[in-house]
Amino acid sequence: MLSLGNKLSLTKTDSWSPHSEGQRLQMFYEYKSLGVDDITSLNLWTDSSHNERHLSQSVIASSPSYDATTGAVVFDGANDALTTNSPVEIDGEFTFAIKMNFADPISNDTLLASNSEANNFIKVINTDSLNMKFSSSSALINFDSSISSGSDIYFIITRNGDNEVSVNINGEPQSDTVTRAGTFIIDTLGVRSTNLNDFAGSIYEEELYTSESARLTRHIKTRFNNI
Repeated sequence: MLSLGNKLSLTKTDSWSPHSEGQRLQMFYEYKSLGVDDITSLNLWTDSSHNERHLSQSVIASSPSYDATTGAVVFDGANDALTTNSPVEIDGEFTFAIKMNFADPISNDTLLASNSEANNFIKVINTDSLNMKFSSSSALINFDSSISSGSDIYFIITRNGDNEVSVNINGEPQSDTVTRAGTFIIDTLGVRSTNLNDFAGSIYEEELYTSESARLTRHIKTRFNNI
């Protein structure tokens, strides 16, 4: 028979995964989902959500690579990009989450965008700020402290029901916020329309949801802290 002390020591396992969000999960490019071997020219990153918005690249020179040891998809900053032929269009709430590592220097690195529709992107301008555009409506957010290249980092970027856009970096909410409405069109990782502001660095995982909540942010933080 268990003593009371033993009972109190038991903890409930958090069984949450991005799939727990059901239809709200729009894109899910999962950590270490590409196998156990390195890939020199990656032509397909399978979407693990129910939507099958697989990211692909048919041009070898524009293909990122995959490092099986780190589990990262590596973009060289020279036109590497992955695109889906099934864009996401978001008018309201969203949560975009990405765990990554910037190459040096950090300069206009596009994280998520459309490569077919102008003025739809999220990019890190420099070590102190990022810029977003939805339907040509720009949103500049300054970081509370500078970020650096060469270290793993994650962003959780949200827009709530009041169109307030917020940024969380490595689990820390940033004090700067902006209010921006507009439809956000997304189909590409690595560049924005047209083949501009290439991302240089490594991406471990990317998630996109058509919802926003403190609960969801908390779950993503826990997941990313364990990747």
